[in-house]
Amino acid sequence: MARKYVVIDTNVLVSALITRNESSPTVQILRFLATGNIVPVYSDEIVKEYNEVLRRAKFKLSESIIINLLKDIMDNGLKFHLWLNHSHIQKQHIAKYQKNKTFCDPDSRPCR
Repeated sequence: MARKYVVIDTNVLVSALITRNESSPTVQILRFLATGNIVPVYSDEIVKEYNEVLRRAKFKLSESIIINLLKDIMDNGLKFHLWLNHSHIQKQHIAKYQKNKTFCDPDSRPCR
């Protein structure tokens, strides 16, 4: 499987951590993360949301699980920053936001 760059929805993380079904798609996503098959793309805002949601009492997740997951995402992921400037979003590191609203990987052919 080729490595994919993905933004992981918070609900996917929660579902993977609270399910008892080890073959669920959300658990598979965490496995792909652990094996490096996917590269999580994140921002400070995304990590803040992960942290806040995973700490909700109703999920009963241990501190060590939360810390280890967030550390794994930040250590193995690709951080991006968003700046609003003249109604255009500029994305540092991996892409440019084009008028056609597609993100371009700098290692591949240019966006048109």
